[in-house]
Amino acid sequence: MADPQASGNLPRRGARGRRAAALIALVLGLAGFVISATGMATQLLPRRFSAAQQRQIESWEIAGRWQHLTAGQIFPASVSYQLSAEVLQDATPLNLNAQRVAIAPQSGCGSGVTTAAAASVLRHDGCQAVLRATYADATGSYVMTVGVAVLPSAAAAVKANRSLAQPRLTAANQSEAGRLPAGVLVVRYHGTAAAMYDYSRQISSSFADGPYLVMYAAGYADSRPRVPVASDHYADAEMTSLAEGVAQSVAGTLARLNPAMTFIYVSGASTDSSERGRSMWARVKGRTENALLRLPFAAAYMFRPGIIEPLDGIQSRTAGYRVFYTLAKPLLPLVRWIFPNQILTTRQIGHAMLAVARNGAPKRILETRDIRAVAVS
Repeated sequence: MADPQASGNLPRRGARGRRAAALIALVLGLAGFVISATGMATQLLPRRFSAAQQRQIESWEIAGRWQHLTAGQIFPASVSYQLSAEVLQDATPLNLNAQRVAIAPQSGCGSGVTTAAAASVLRHDGCQAVLRATYADATGSYVMTVGVAVLPSAAAAVKANRSLAQPRLTAANQSEAGRLPAGVLVVRYHGTAAAMYDYSRQISSSFADGPYLVMYAAGYADSRPRVPVASDHYADAEMTSLAEGVAQSVAGTLARLNPAMTFIYVSGASTDSSERGRSMWARVKGRTENALLRLPFAAAYMFRPGIIEPLDGIQSRTAGYRVFYTLAKPLLPLVRWIFPNQILTTRQIGHAMLAVARNGAPKRILETRDIRAVAVS
């Protein structure tokens, strides 16, 4: 006869075994999820940045600067320039100021330049917009318009500049009075010096600076007799100094490397700053962080999130990641409860980036816990 006590224990022992196996499977599954998600959240970059790559990093901020600066910052109310001592036949140059007349609304690449050929050049090279403003010298004798064509890259700006006519063009006789050189379309304003702009005595030129093609045109602001600009050496020199001084000032605002720039790089949890660990991806990420920290930014911060939960409709461009996050979404609340310092949302990371860019952070390398704290500060 079978032992009743033994028969009664078998189901309980089997149930305990199944629960233990299920718990082990859950823990192993979660551990695998964390490891795989952390690995997918990281992207391997080159072991070190070449000079070209460093320039590309710096150009990211420069290329979008025109969208972040106000029109008044791009085109200041007053610009200083100099008339050379040689022109004055003196020992010292003369410091002068150009006063802004007005700023034109942002225009398309076809309406901001003088000819259809110039518009075609800009469109072909990927022009995004043309920004323009008009300035006059302190006496109101000369007036100039500076224009900035926004191109997608420095190479595109150089190519567009080469395609435009570059000689300093002037009207030598009455028959040429109505003809404009290819370049910026002068902005006219009624009741101002710019409204009296005399095209027949215009000089025009352009140059590339970063992803910007800077164009300028200048001429007399009054109704003096029609004579070639080059026939008046002093007027030619002062007009050119005015135009070049304003154009260089605008280019400097847009294209110079910002010494106050803050760079934030999203790396990954477990990155190896020593560059000597066993994990190859962690070493590579560590080299990347160290290379960025050596670049000449005012401040650089390395974000090391673990699992990143996408919110607000954000989706990865990689199909495999999208499938993974769709399948893993039901588990994320449980993962967040078990591993609170390994998961962040895209919203938290975005808030943390803005906070660090504005106010800095107490450390240069921020782990998940630090990122969360900065996001709510």
